[in-house]
Amino acid sequence: GVGYNMFMEDHSLTAHNSYVLAAAELGFIGLFMWVGLIYISYKGLSVIYQKSDPLKTLALGIQSSLVGFCVSAFFLSRTYVILPYLLFALSGAVMNVAQRTTPDLNLKFYRKDYIKIFWSCVGILVLIYVFYKSGLA
Repeated sequence: GVGYNMFMEDHSLTAHNSYVLAAAELGFIGLFMWVGLIYISYKGLSVIYQKSDPLKTLALGIQSSLVGFCVSAFFLSRTYVILPYLLFALSGAVMNVAQRTTPDLNLKFYRKDYIKIFWSCVGILVLIYVFYKSGLA
């Protein structure tokens, strides 16, 4: 990557895609970390939704907001605004409460999760590349 907030040094407009902006400025490792935050939040909320009745609606609401952000991130440069980080923080807080109220909840992170994040990043980059090359974007 070219470094934080350096995309505009080479281009007159911003990327208008948070994933492209993260990859261009932070490199693949930065994109991996950014997508990893989204993945961890989504996975944790999914586990809570399936196994914790008291927090089920809260987890679904935050998860829906996270999905909405991920869709809008394809059309807006929102990599560094506070909204996704508030969603990550809310997800972490709900996971913490769920872990305390439901001790048998499995919120662990495994090697397969790293592999899923890696392939998600590759898939995002390939998808964006295909869109740009085909003239759809």
